[in-house]
Amino acid sequence: MKTSIKSVIVLTLICLVVSGILAGINFFTGPIIKEYESRVAYEACYKVMPDASTFEEINVDNLPKTVTNVYKETTGKGYVFKMETTGYSSGLVIMCGITSDGKITKVTTVSSNETPSIGGKTEEDSYTNQYIGKDSSLNGVVGISGATMTSNAYKAAIADAFTAFDMINGCLLYTSPSPRDA
Repeated sequence: MKTSIKSVIVLTLICLVVSGILAGINFFTGPIIKEYESRVAYEACYKVMPDASTFEEINVDNLPKTVTNVYKETTGKGYVFKMETTGYSSGLVIMCGITSDGKITKVTTVSSNETPSIGGKTEEDSYTNQYIGKDSSLNGVVGISGATMTSNAYKAAIADAFTAFDMINGCLLYTSPSPRDA
């Protein structure tokens, strides 16, 4: 009995020490990781809107669930949207630049857990370049054979970026019937 109590106390102390060490590491590395992620996002902003001068992150309420961040180009050239979605695998992170007149400047995949030879093809220029110049209809964007789930998720995320774009620009109107129409 004394041995089992001693074992429980020793294991509890070990857990407390390890938890304290992990909390300390998180305290010091958390801000560094956040800064790195922010830098990567801003670099991706310039990749999808290369002629931009600077960006500022803006907060918008009630965005589609795939849209995680919105960056406004400060001279009015447009917006960059960061989306996170799930294709065949989770963790597909996409950036999409949309000009102020509603045309895609470029899209890029920031990170992906997709199979490189199948869903990973959404990272290739041959796939992403077909979005350049498209409007919200996304007419002419063709999915990848064998990677239907991933290319459909990619296209749906880009469509969500246009929904967010419309929300920012006040284009989405409340269309519920008025009491007079009832």
